[in-house]
Amino acid sequence: MNAGQQIWNGDFSFSVAGSTNAKDLTLGGGNINLGTAAGTSRTITTNGGALLTAPSVISNGTTANSLIKAGNGFLRLNGNNTFTGGVTLNAGVLHIGGNNALGTGTLSINAGGILPRVASRTRSRRWW
Repeated sequence: MNAGQQIWNGDFSFSVAGSTNAKDLTLGGGNINLGTAAGTSRTITTNGGALLTAPSVISNGTTANSLIKAGNGFLRLNGNNTFTGGVTLNAGVLHIGGNNALGTGTLSINAGGILPRVASRTRSRRWW
């Protein structure tokens, strides 16, 4: 994808067959807005062994302000994100790419696991 702004107006899935990382996908370098479509969250479902990376700043949309991670795959959030509704981890692995990768809301872990990309993290908010 190019470096233009992305608008996520709905939930989406990224799936690969098998347990390979040969098909990792990075969603370009443009900032991401959580869109104008109805709903307060966007569910990202990842399945298989590949890693989906959102490298840029994710900001609130008109209605949506949070992310839900579903599926048994991997999602990496790398940006200095400003969305305010938090992240819910329902399955799979969430890679935390920096101190502000989770926005300013709460991280709720219902299932799955987290993986920081570097050894130290500063987190002033609660993790659940």
